[in-house]
Amino acid sequence: MGIGTRLSSPGLALRSFLMVAFLAVATSGIGRSPYWQGNDRFNKGDYRGAIDGYTKAIRADSLNFAAWFHRGTAHEHLREFDLALADYDRAIQLVPRFGLAHHYRGHVHSRVAANDLAIADYDRALASVGEVVIDAQGMTIPVDRASVYYDRGNAYFRLKSYEYAVASYDSSLILSPKFAGAYNNRGVSRQNLGDRAGACTDRSMSCQLGFSEACTWVRDSCGTH
Repeated sequence: MGIGTRLSSPGLALRSFLMVAFLAVATSGIGRSPYWQGNDRFNKGDYRGAIDGYTKAIRADSLNFAAWFHRGTAHEHLREFDLALADYDRAIQLVPRFGLAHHYRGHVHSRVAANDLAIADYDRALASVGEVVIDAQGMTIPVDRASVYYDRGNAYFRLKSYEYAVASYDSSLILSPKFAGAYNNRGVSRQNLGDRAGACTDRSMSCQLGFSEACTWVRDSCGTH
């Protein structure tokens, strides 16, 4: 894909930041059970070590849904997508309205080109927003709606359902008005719908918010410097 149609995706970068922020709080001042050891190793980028810690936690308590969930995220970092999906599945079996697990499972489905399944998971994540999910250590595991709408927009884009993609990016931007990636991707979607003026407007805003590839496209395609 060239600059003109390339999607901006937070991928694991944004999601890793969110997870590490959560784990950083979770590990402060806590004893070193296998679950917390897994969190600590995850924070340090030792995903294989994190998997070992979470596996030990699961062996000690197979109902520890957070351990299943975090192990799935570690597998995803290692691109072990089948294992990640299996762990997210188990976390959701234990807590059916576990919104963040639906979101992350959707992201893996999208990465393996199962975009219909991804959209279904994103919809379930959004439907679960009002649910409060608390792990055994009392930590709340929230859902970032702006990111879910953004990821759903990307899945619709990959299916060439550009109108639905635009609607999802609209929702993301209502919640996060400075989301450069959402402006960029809405612009690319509008470009594919033949709305060049809308594409220039959105991608110009993305450029202003720091997305450099949008700046290149705007300079070359919109007559601005």
